[in-house]
Order: sequence, then structure tokens, then C-alpha cells
Amino acid sequence: MYKILGSDQKEYGPISGEQVREWIAQRRANAQTYVLPDGASEWQLLSTLPEFSAALATVAPALPIPGAPPGGPAPVAPKTSGMAVASL
Repeated sequence: MYKILGSDQKEYGPISGEQVREWIAQRRANAQTYVLPDGASEWQLLSTLPEFSAALATVAPALPIPGAPPGGPAPVAPKTSGMAVASL
């Protein structure tokens, strides 16, 4: 059994290993998700647990944002002025 620390900083579980694998497949959990296995005293990254390495390897990486340079920040949309648009 495992507890999962969500991106909202809430704890979820206890859940089974099979449920963790389903969450990985659904992209609800990834390699950077913190997990607390039964009996452990410290949270660990999901990627450090060998029982989930196969499930993590089968999930395709997220698609890049169109127009974003590889490894760079996402492009920022230009700001528009509501007053300027309304005056037109």
C-alpha cells in the first residue's frame, strides 16, 4: 500500500501498487510524484521505486508545446489592452 502526495499537496491513499500503475498510465502520477510506501518514514520520488520503473517507462513523454524551443520556456502570449480593443 502507498500514499501519494498530489500536486495540490494533499495526501491520497492508501492505494495499492496496481492503482499506482493505473494512475501512472492515466498521467495522474509521474516520476516526480512523491510516494510514501507502507512502513516508510520518508516520502520518496516514484522514480526511485523499482516496482514502478516498467510502468513509468511505458508512458510516453508529454508532447512539446508548438512553437516552444526544445528545453526552453514556453512562448508568452502578447499582452492586449482591453481599453484599446474597446476603443476600436
